[in-house]
Amino acid sequence: MQKFKRVLHGYVSKRCEPTPVRMSRSGEPMKDNDKLVALIRLRDILYFGVRPTLRQCGFPAEIVQELAKEGLIQLGDRRHGDDLDRYVIEQILPAGHSFILQQHSLRDRLNP
Repeated sequence: MQKFKRVLHGYVSKRCEPTPVRMSRSGEPMKDNDKLVALIRLRDILYFGVRPTLRQCGFPAEIVQELAKEGLIQLGDRRHGDDLDRYVIEQILPAGHSFILQQHSLRDRLNP
């Protein structure tokens, strides 16, 4: 016998729509919403034990490098291959997890 979970229709449709991560224009910092989307996607990938390369995570190298510069994620170096296959995302640092929680609490406060 199969059991099915009841899911609200609105929840399913919102979860199925991907939110694109936009690249910042040269020299401009990423917007907080774009950082949030990227960090949540990376968190989900890392949850399953995968340490993706820059190519495997699907983000442009500039986005990942900006997250690393801000101290939100930690990159590892395989020391071989081109940049997209050389660097792997090791983990989301505590500052990255704090950023996710902060953004969620701000949204909850604005949308009662």
